Amino acid sequence: MRQCTTKVWDRYRWGSFPCSRKGVVEWDGKFYCKQHDPVKVKARQEEQTRKWDQKQSAKEHTFACVRAVESIGGDPETVGELVRELTDLVKRAKNSGHGTIKAEAILAKTKVEL
Repeated sequence: MRQCTTKVWDRYRWGSFPCSRKGVVEWDGKFYCKQHDPVKVKARQEEQTRKWDQKQSAKEHTFACVRAVESIGGDPETVGELVRELTDLVKRAKNSGHGTIKAEAILAKTKVEL
């Protein structure tokens, strides 16, 4: 039986030892179990990075919106009015480029770069 060649840490982090699982995939003459297969490990890391990036961009967007509200003075009516105008303009901008110019003009009122 060929054993996985990956070194793993014990749960107390005192040291490492070879993985006890059976090696089922061979890469560069070394065997790996399903968990430590380098291709799958890379895919899992890329997926985690993609999810983290997605969460970070949502947080950045939220902070930009908060800055925009603060720059207006925090008046809910003004903010709601701008949001309605921007929503309408974005819908119209899908068909023509004119809406995006107006949306940029409204965003300029907020004095915040989004």
